[in-house]
Amino acid sequence: MDNTTYCIGYWNIRDNKKNSIDHYLSLIPKTLDMIGDNCIDFFYQDDNILDFIIQNKKTNKFNANKIMVEDLPTYYIAEKYIGSRKDSFRDILAIWTSKLFLVEDSIKKDYFQNKYFAWADASISKMNGKRKNWDFMNQEYDEKHIYLYDSNKRFKDENITTSAGFIKGSKDIFLNIISLYKNKLEKCAGSECNHDEETLMYLIFKENKNLFKNI
Repeated sequence: MDNTTYCIGYWNIRDNKKNSIDHYLSLIPKTLDMIGDNCIDFFYQDDNILDFIIQNKKTNKFNANKIMVEDLPTYYIAEKYIGSRKDSFRDILAIWTSKLFLVEDSIKKDYFQNKYFAWADASISKMNGKRKNWDFMNQEYDEKHIYLYDSNKRFKDENITTSAGFIKGSKDIFLNIISLYKNKLEKCAGSECNHDEETLMYLIFKENKNLFKNI
């Protein structure tokens, strides 16, 4: 066991044009295989998804948190970010932008008494073998930095260096980043930029490069 609590969440949004539920159901077991016999704090809405996770997880160190999409921490503010896009995108954006706050919840409850915490997208196994250092379970981490992968996105003609598919750090560094993230989320609400959690993290990175390391 690697002294890390892995936070994972999945909410099935029927109108999600980006990926179908079959996409996630094919990748979730592979993600759980990667995490293996380590601690998982799982967030979900539908009981059938919880059943699927329980059937496929490889660990007994497991906690489940049922939370509806409309109860996610950023649902209240997501409408200020969606612009003219469809209402279903509010649900998707609330999921994306709530990741750090769900980690914060896990840190505060600290079910497993671990030093490190991580957010892992349920479909993070999609990058297996497709990028350098893809196996986040076999990397070195310290307590002073937040760790994540590069993104292939661009924002205002800049390459974003902050992918939010996997984020790992100690309790203290995570809480520091979450405080900065909360301020940035509120400040950027209603701006003309189409922000998501990765662009917000990138803005924090630009101002606090000493806190970040790429995996």
